[in-house]
Amino acid sequence: MKNIIVAVYKKNRIINNRAYPWSFIVQRVVAGIFALFFPLFMYYFVFGGKVSLNFQNITQTKDYVTYIILGNSIYILCFSTLMNVGRCMIQEIREGTWDTFLISPASRIGYFIGCYVEQFMRSLMEFAIVFICGSSLGARIPISKCIGFIVVLLIISVSCFSMATLLSVIMVLTRDTYLTQNTIITLIGFVAGIFFPTELLPKWLQYLGNSIPITIGIKYFRKIVLNNISFKENIHLLLIIVLESITYFLIGICLLKKIEKKLVEEIYA
Repeated sequence: MKNIIVAVYKKNRIINNRAYPWSFIVQRVVAGIFALFFPLFMYYFVFGGKVSLNFQNITQTKDYVTYIILGNSIYILCFSTLMNVGRCMIQEIREGTWDTFLISPASRIGYFIGCYVEQFMRSLMEFAIVFICGSSLGARIPISKCIGFIVVLLIISVSCFSMATLLSVIMVLTRDTYLTQNTIITLIGFVAGIFFPTELLPKWLQYLGNSIPITIGIKYFRKIVLNNISFKENIHLLLIIVLESITYFLIGICLLKKIEKKLVEEIYA
């Protein structure tokens, strides 16, 4: 598997250095920054910089600025990872290497890990730009929480990778990128508690949101940074993230194996 990871990493690095559409990065960063303006405008100029008691009781904080910037920054990290890893197999189809990949004995898990590792720094860079720009608008991040901040960030990144694995297979099945990907990204943005607590949603949407690892990851992230709560106090959230991430990853891999036979038959037909 190690050789597959290294080979996929080098291949994607060469292709992306030569022809990677940097406009995608600029687009996500600009969209992430501008996504902060509307809720902050409403917060300062409509609600006078105050939040309701209901919001305070749910989130255990009055700091809406930091709350919204943490959520939006993680959303950009999720968006970037889903896009970069989720499109990997569609890119193989477009480059004409899909058929060769299908009939090769290459590890599918190693392939996805290689795609994830190759794009990791780009996703992190997009997160950092949006986070730094957001922080300049008034977010307060305690220095003492830096280690917890980084650890939870890595956990969330891995959970996004597990979702991207399933998304990649769905894209292959539908032979579509933009409609499938943008629909899922928009759904996550609505039910994952990016801009408001999920507790304000109807119950069935709360259940849907809590079935997505990124939703629990954002809650975990905010509790560590905003509520000054230790890892041990939130160990149940960490376990949920791990279990949901493993589930998404296994569903993606199993689904890929299931459709591979049909796809290989189409090659030789």
